[in-house]
Parts: sequence; structure tokens; C-alpha cells
Amino acid sequence: DDLFEGTTDGIDLFVQESGTLGFTAGRVPEEILPEVEAVDGVAQAVPSVQGFAQMIGKDGAPIGGSGPPTFGFSILPVDFEISMTSFVDGRLPG
Repeated sequence: DDLFEGTTDGIDLFVQESGTLGFTAGRVPEEILPEVEAVDGVAQAVPSVQGFAQMIGKDGAPIGGSGPPTFGFSILPVDFEISMTSFVDGRLPG
């Protein structure tokens, strides 16, 4: 419960392709973003991507192996009011 509540604070609606769920969800065309932003009551519409990922080391070799799956997802700029992530330590790459 804590994970779900912590990652969805401030989010009232999540738009995704019909008939899909979670990491198997299809893509929603970015062209609908202005339409979502124009809905009465929408304070902020934030596009994002997520899926399975493989971490790669500086040497170009995969990190990890047969452990749990790793997920990759977009990180919102700090000026967005809503974010499903937070940093415990470190910074954005780049």
C-alpha cells in the first residue's frame, strides 16, 4: 500500500491504451496531449514512458543477471508538481 500511495500522490487520472495494464500497456499517441491538457479541471498533463530495461556498465557489458526484472522509466523535471519518483541520493545523469 505504501508504494502505491507514494507513487500516485497528486495523480487523479492515468491515461493509457484501452485493454492493457501496467508495463504491457501500449503507447498512447503524443498528439492527444493537448486534448488531455484542455480537459476542464486538468492542472497538469505529463507524458511518460516505462518498460523493461537492462543496465549497462561503463565497459559496455550488462550489469546484473538472473535476478528480478529491471524497469526503466522517464523521470520528470523537478519543476513538475507531480512525480512518481524521488531521489534518495545522487542526481539525474548528464
